[in-house]
Amino acid sequence: MMLLPGAAHIQAQHKFIIRGNISGLNNEMKVKLVYAIPHATYVDSTVTRQGKFELTGTISTPTKATLSLQSMDFQGILYMCRGNNHHRPGFANR
Repeated sequence: MMLLPGAAHIQAQHKFIIRGNISGLNNEMKVKLVYAIPHATYVDSTVTRQGKFELTGTISTPTKATLSLQSMDFQGILYMCRGNNHHRPGFANR
């Protein structure tokens, strides 16, 4: 079997973790993350516990995502990329 250069393209997958804490939130609230990679759109969600939440997944390239909070008129755009980044993303209320 002969493999031509460029005939097979494998991209490394990188795990991401998004952790959040909404101060003063006592009720459970659904948090939704939506992001797209070539040929697929992913929707993941979780429920806050005492204002805290965590979402995980894998991406192979820097990826734009939308994070939204149910019951609050809130939606934020963030860019997920490889690394140990603790930057505060710019969020916008809708």
